Amino acid sequence: MQAQYETRKLPKSTIIWIVLLVLAGVAYVLYNSLVQSSKIEDILRKNGYVNISNVNVYANHEVGNKEEKGVKFTVSFDDNKAQQHCKGFIIIINHSNRLLQDLDCK
Repeated sequence: MQAQYETRKLPKSTIIWIVLLVLAGVAYVLYNSLVQSSKIEDILRKNGYVNISNVNVYANHEVGNKEEKGVKFTVSFDDNKAQQHCKGFIIIINHSNRLLQDLDCK
């Protein structure tokens, strides 16, 4: 014997709020990834990688100790000048504006 369960439709206002929140979340993720990519492109251009494309930022983490704090970016990009694909880490130290990078280009 199967039991029949009665279900109730969601109100239209609830569906509209859910759609708006999902769209806002997607817009935030796209904006954040665009800002990170442009920031890394500027940093790479200042450090000699002039002709680059396909810049991807996979993750960023806060790193440091009591004296120095910074942000570590995990990146990959194509260096069109040298015809190489590069990937690795870029660490930006906040207070001294130093840049540490560990990039492997093949």
